[in-house]
Amino acid sequence: MRGRLRALVVPVLAAAAVAGYLLAGGLGLLVVCVFGYLTTLVAVRRRLPAPLARRPRPPKPQQGMANAGFPAYRRMQSMLAWSEQSPRHFDGAVRPTLQRLTADRLAERRGIDLAAEPDRAQEVLGVEVWPLVDPSRPRSTDSTSPGVPLDRVGRLVSRLEEL
Repeated sequence: MRGRLRALVVPVLAAAAVAGYLLAGGLGLLVVCVFGYLTTLVAVRRRLPAPLARRPRPPKPQQGMANAGFPAYRRMQSMLAWSEQSPRHFDGAVRPTLQRLTADRLAERRGIDLAAEPDRAQEVLGVEVWPLVDPSRPRSTDSTSPGVPLDRVGRLVSRLEEL
């Protein structure tokens, strides 16, 4: 069957190409050749087997998202990552949260108001970590110096846990 079809199609296309050339010149030949090419593509495509049904892909694991159910934790993790970039990043992202946590912990455990009694708060927290939460320290605009190392933030958090 295939051989007979080819034996029929090839002379018909050749005759059409000659007729197209005689009637319209190079443009006629081009039109007939493009039509023959597209017809051949359609015929070949019909003879190919149907594509296999696609299996659903498993969802891609999201890197760094093992805590997807804890958006607040993810925000805190991202915020802490920025703390080491510069003093401006620390003061804009991490410091306000640390100040709120410190104020709550000092009020709850020691009855100290961070804003009203900064000297007592400094005495309880220690000189090393006090600058991290000092409410009187102005917000930094320095984006070029290194920020606050995470181990220093960790020492403040440890100190708050000890209270």
